[in-house]
Amino acid sequence: MESLFTEENIKLFFILFGAGFITIFIMALTNKVVVFEDGGDLMITLGIIIAPIIGFLCLAFLEPSAPPPDYNMLSGSTAAIFVSAITVLTFIFCFVKTFTNSIASNGLAMGITIAIFRIISSFIIIFALLGFINRLTENNKSLGNAIIFIIIFTAIFGWVLKVLINGEKVARKRIETAQEAS
Repeated sequence: MESLFTEENIKLFFILFGAGFITIFIMALTNKVVVFEDGGDLMITLGIIIAPIIGFLCLAFLEPSAPPPDYNMLSGSTAAIFVSAITVLTFIFCFVKTFTNSIASNGLAMGITIAIFRIISSFIIIFALLGFINRLTENNKSLGNAIIFIIIFTAIFGWVLKVLINGEKVARKRIETAQEAS
């Protein structure tokens, strides 16, 4: 029996995923689907990524300077257990809220698809911001190049976020469509 994870199948997955990603972005651009209701909705989805990062940083800070060999970072102390529990609960809340918001705005099938798109978009947003910060902190570039990069990046990033945060526009379009139909 052939393995599911052949090079050809992986390439096909990325092609289909890329096509789906572009399709959902175009649907958001034309206000057919709601990707993010508002900035708060975006932050909840980003919380899926940010909460574990902050939790891990807190756990690293709480780790003793000379931990015993059998020390467990997640449950080695009462504070570590508390931070681990809060991190897991925050992650679960953000994950569930991402799916429920998407389903409430777009229906079950499209909502699940949009929620997955939102989570992947959040990873892209985080990596883009990290790349932006990395680019700004490079030592070997001129001030003029940095300013041009900041302007271009901010314009593109702002436009993409404006397209993805479209709850109000979609609601307005749905009301107009319903009024025209009646």
